[in-house]
Amino acid sequence: MSHAQPMPTPPDSFDEPWKLILEHYFRDFLTFLFPTVATAIDWSRPPEPMPTELARLTATSSTGPRSVDWLVKVWLRDGTE
Repeated sequence: MSHAQPMPTPPDSFDEPWKLILEHYFRDFLTFLFPTVATAIDWSRPPEPMPTELARLTATSSTGPRSVDWLVKVWLRDGTE
């Protein structure tokens, strides 16, 4: 009598929905939690997600794996990024 092996359960991905929410409500998030930072940003220029840049930064990190995995470039009102 053969017993079927149960199908492996894929790992849960809890952070992906949060990333989508954060991307959609990025300005509101910063305004609520970091109002001083939000007022310094030039919102006429859209924030730029930088997933490949983050991969390069974490690959060379001397501190090991980090929990932050969403990097965004913004422009400040003084013209700097």
